[in-house]
Amino acid sequence: MYPIDPDSDGTWIGIGENNTFHCLLNGGFVKHKRKLPYKKSRGTLIPTLLEDPNFLESTEVNYQDYEPFTLVSVKKLFIEVNIWTGEELIRQLKPLDEPYMWSSATLYNESEHEEKNNLFLRIKNSAEPLADSIFHLHSSDLKYENSCHQPNGIVKTIQVIQLIFDRQPIQLKSLDVLSNATVSYDLTKV
Repeated sequence: MYPIDPDSDGTWIGIGENNTFHCLLNGGFVKHKRKLPYKKSRGTLIPTLLEDPNFLESTEVNYQDYEPFTLVSVKKLFIEVNIWTGEELIRQLKPLDEPYMWSSATLYNESEHEEKNNLFLRIKNSAEPLADSIFHLHSSDLKYENSCHQPNGIVKTIQVIQLIFDRQPIQLKSLDVLSNATVSYDLTKV
């Protein structure tokens, strides 16, 4: 299950069988210079992975066809992160029992990423309710160069999505930044 971007027939988030989740972010570690045209939309990666979970391991994948991305895949036993920098693919495996935060490399400059990461670490190491505090970190009053709060930004954050695995059933929380509407879903009923 996934929403469709009508411009690319792709998506930025998807839920598959056995509660496998995929989330796609623009860029790798840092903002890249675009090398248009790209042969394939990176948004098509998630629908392809939902059909073929081993797609990224295929020798037929030409990553040069895609604009740089970070793909976070939450699986039954671990989190797999695939970062395509435009030059190399870096795979990371992370345990499920730690909170993590990813943000698009194209939306924030280096100091903004650092500020957001420092706030995340402060929340992570505090006694605050973790899931709610992290969610509000992304939707806070912090004014970033390309955030939705800046009317002249070209690329803007329009949605914040959070998956909460330490609750049963698993919860998906979504904030439409433009309307400031938040909804939560019980994923066992979807």
